[in-house]
Amino acid sequence: MWNCSYEIVMQTPLGEKQGTAEVAVGENDVKGTLNILKKRTPFVGTVDEKGQCRISGTLETLLRTMPYEAEGWITKEMLSLEIRSGGECFHAAGRAAGHK
Repeated sequence: MWNCSYEIVMQTPLGEKQGTAEVAVGENDVKGTLNILKKRTPFVGTVDEKGQCRISGTLETLLRTMPYEAEGWITKEMLSLEIRSGGECFHAAGRAAGHK
């Protein structure tokens, strides 16, 4: 098991939004929080030994709460997710805090 913090950027229809992600990876599971859009929301999911993952959670804005499903990669160096909520898709990516 390992834990990591990431500095992320999410592409939205209103432009890039910066935030962070706190991640705890177990043998086959992953959990953590996305700190983006001025809200901190939890997520849970699965991850394989290569870092490929599927997670779910909610994104919260000032106007609504959006449940999402995401697929992508989580490693000790980087995070990359395609987040789908309803008919919308957002890309979120970043590097582990302290990595350039």
